[in-house]
Amino acid sequence: MRIIAAISALTISMIAGEGTVYAHHSLSAYDVSKTITIEGTIKEYKWSAPHCWLVVMVGGAKGKIVPWTFEAGTPMVNNKFGWTRDTFTIGEKVKVTAAPMLDGTPGGALMLVEMHDGRKLAGPLATYLKK
Repeated sequence: MRIIAAISALTISMIAGEGTVYAHHSLSAYDVSKTITIEGTIKEYKWSAPHCWLVVMVGGAKGKIVPWTFEAGTPMVNNKFGWTRDTFTIGEKVKVTAAPMLDGTPGGALMLVEMHDGRKLAGPLATYLKK
């Protein structure tokens, strides 16, 4: 009887914990059925936990410059994709492909960054979003 109780408790704790992990890594704010591509200049690059962020200034309507904010993976995961804290330089021109925000806010879940020199850096979310 103790074994059954122990297995039941373990199963319940695993199921309860899974929701927490999934909620943290949920992409529910993004429209993962679509992709957008924008071109602009890097304003900010945050190499921090729990997620890295890239802010790109993009020309908008009537010449207004608009900041677009893109979420990337964790520093550890980004590192596996060849990113470091020094990968991007403020003022550098880039092209970003991402899953857009559902609410229309300028930004998204980063999938690919094309550098001005032609290098292409995949983001970890690209692998996840292709599933």
